[in-house]
Amino acid sequence: MMTENSLYNYLRAIGLKGEPFYSIPQLTQTLNNINQKLSKNSFLIFVAQSAFETQCYCKFVENLYYTSAERIKSVWPSRFYVGTPISGKRNANLYIKNPQKLANFVYANRGGNGSEESGDGFRYRGRGAFHLTFKNNYLNASMSLYQDNRLEIEPELVEECFYAFDTALWFWNYNNLSQYENNIIEITKKINGSTSTVNNRLLYWNKAKEILG
Repeated sequence: MMTENSLYNYLRAIGLKGEPFYSIPQLTQTLNNINQKLSKNSFLIFVAQSAFETQCYCKFVENLYYTSAERIKSVWPSRFYVGTPISGKRNANLYIKNPQKLANFVYANRGGNGSEESGDGFRYRGRGAFHLTFKNNYLNASMSLYQDNRLEIEPELVEECFYAFDTALWFWNYNNLSQYENNIIEITKKINGSTSTVNNRLLYWNKAKEILG
C-alpha cells in the first residue's frame, strides 16, 4: 500500500509546489482504493497519467483561461485565426480571457453536447483526474458507476476527490487501458488524444516506479 509520505515525496519529485488540491491523506486513501483494483504496473502508470493531467494533483478542472490569441490558435489551429481572417475559422482575439465562451464554441455539437447557445461546452468541460469531457461521457460514467445520471445533472461533482478518481478509473476500464500497461504511448493517446507530451509523462511514470513501486 502507498503511504502518505511516499505519495508526497512522489509529487515533490515531479514538481509539486505548495499543496495539492485535495489533502495528502485523502489522495492516499483514494489512490490506495484504486490500487486494489489494478495490477501494479497499471496502477503506477495510472498515477503517472493522472498526476500529469492534473499538474501534480493541483488542477482538477480544465483551464480554458487564455491571455493571448496566439496560444488559443496554437491549441485549436483548425478553429481560430490571428490576423488575416480565414474562412471557416474565428478570430482568436474574441476569446481571450473568456473560458466560458471558448468552451462553448470548441466543445459544441460534439460528444452529446448541444450548440454553443446551450452552454454544454462549459458545463461539461474537463474535470477529474483524467479530465472527463463531454455530456455523453458524464452520462455514461454516471450510469455505469452509479446507475443514475447524477453526473449529467450535477457535473461539478466530478471536482470532488471521490468522483474525480472514480470517473478516471471508469475511463481506464471502459477503454481497457490495462492492456497497454507497459505502453505509455498508447495510454497517452487514449487519455489525451495526442502523443506530444509522452516524454514528460514518461518522467512521471519513471518516478512513480522509483518512489511508489
